[in-house]
Amino acid sequence: MRQDIMELAVLMNNKAPGTKLLGELVVAANAGQTLEQIAGTLAARAEFKAEYPLFQTPKEFGEEWIASILPEADAALQAECVQIVEAHINGGGSIPALVVSVQKFMSDQTNATGALKPLIDNFTNKVTVATYHTITQEAADEWAIPATVTSNPLTVAAGNSTVDTA
Repeated sequence: MRQDIMELAVLMNNKAPGTKLLGELVVAANAGQTLEQIAGTLAARAEFKAEYPLFQTPKEFGEEWIASILPEADAALQAECVQIVEAHINGGGSIPALVVSVQKFMSDQTNATGALKPLIDNFTNKVTVATYHTITQEAADEWAIPATVTSNPLTVAAGNSTVDTA
């Protein structure tokens, strides 16, 4: 469950959660909260609302969020994903449910094929750097994952060294 929580933090905030936030979320999980409830907790935080204000339309949210989670996707794929986000929200689906569905897909390495491979690799590399920050280095505070962490596996070492100098 801890790995799932790390992945949710990366998807929702493009940040490593830090030990304070991760600890709170793991306690919630151990108390029986589902991943969707934990995603709801992340969505209710001031940090998430500052990035994705409540006044955004589903399309505006989708455009901003998809650009953040799929920075290496071409414009056509990003536009298609925005339509999916819009349909989900306009159909009554919640952002936490959406994020958990995306997290399950992105964390499944069997999906890392063809045109999706660099997108899944980008996510995996961001999670690896976030894990290094929060678990290995035991840094207490949240930390923005640098845009230099990409689908290229060599960017993980560079991202980790950024953690070491932060």
